[in-house]
Amino acid sequence: MYDDEFLIDPAPPAITVSVHRLRSGDVLARVVGELDLHSAPVLLRELRTALGERDATMLRLDLAGVSFCDQAGLRALHALSAGAGPDRVRIVAAHEGVDVLLRLCGIDVFLGWTVGATTRTG
Repeated sequence: MYDDEFLIDPAPPAITVSVHRLRSGDVLARVVGELDLHSAPVLLRELRTALGERDATMLRLDLAGVSFCDQAGLRALHALSAGAGPDRVRIVAAHEGVDVLLRLCGIDVFLGWTVGATTRTG
């Protein structure tokens, strides 16, 4: 038999997503925290909801507050873009580490990210 008291529940995802509708009809989503295996599903769910409920023309992603991003985070961004349709998701700001990762993986190209446009360090 196993003793359940030694089992630990995983920590809640370390990410927050705040969504604001802009006058243009676009939606701005500010993401803060770590974008990883645990938080990627949360991000994807929140952003898909924002696109659907708010009838947004475009979803603008502010990733300046994302201090860490792994492959699961990149896959979530790709899935979001692919599911939303052409030119509906754009990155408008990114943390320096995320900027480098986006460029290395080529994700900047299909998410309209201009290298170094609005980056924040450490």
